[in-house]
Amino acid sequence: MTPYSRFKRRCLRLRDTLGLGDWRFEFERTMLSDPETCAEVTLNLEQKLAKFAWNRGYRKGEGAQDPADTAAHETLHVALFELLCAAASAHKYDGPRVEALEH
Repeated sequence: MTPYSRFKRRCLRLRDTLGLGDWRFEFERTMLSDPETCAEVTLNLEQKLAKFAWNRGYRKGEGAQDPADTAAHETLHVALFELLCAAASAHKYDGPRVEALEH
């Protein structure tokens, strides 16, 4: 099984485990600007859509990221997204502050 397949499979399994069945997950293999980024997710709350991008240009180095760990990290972004949006609007946090809280 390829790393991309493991990543995708793990994301879908975690979606079910975390009760995110109302979210639609889409996946693509693309070139991301940072070769050290294994994957990333873009979220659309109105559509309940999570678009996962697997970096075809990812360079495995000494600190290579495990696809299963990366899947968990990106799927947790989905799980926390609504909570963070509510916190941001309620407390008027700006984007960088909310992103820092999330990580």
